Amino acid sequence: MVVASFIILTFSLFYDNFIKKGEILDMIAFLEFFRGAKTVILAWITLGVIFFSIIFITKIALSSSFYIWLPLYMSYIAGIASVAVYFAKSQEIGFASVIIIMAELVRMIMKAHSYFRTKLLYIKNNPYKDFEFRGIKVENLKSQK
Repeated sequence: MVVASFIILTFSLFYDNFIKKGEILDMIAFLEFFRGAKTVILAWITLGVIFFSIIFITKIALSSSFYIWLPLYMSYIAGIASVAVYFAKSQEIGFASVIIIMAELVRMIMKAHSYFRTKLLYIKNNPYKDFEFRGIKVENLKSQK
């Protein structure tokens, strides 16, 4: 996703320079746009380390009640978002670098939620465990056997 973001933002920068100045490549604008690459890498590593703590939160959720794991999970989401915002605002980094950090935040939160939801739905005793979505209708797999 980072590479895709870099490519899209680079092409938009080239297009903007070509329309406004008639130049294809303006290295000063390019370097300004992507300023703070070290901060982006440090943010990505930090977010990755925090991201993997969802495994431990899931283990706690599987062995505890709703009132214990829900605040823990919400704190996890708020914590990882706070770290991304800190990196995006703490340094004087370029627009493209901020977009990359925030896109990685969204990607990691979506992946963490998918992992968490799937584990809770299929491992824990859940009334919806045996339902499967097939097209528009929902079928109970136990009733078919």
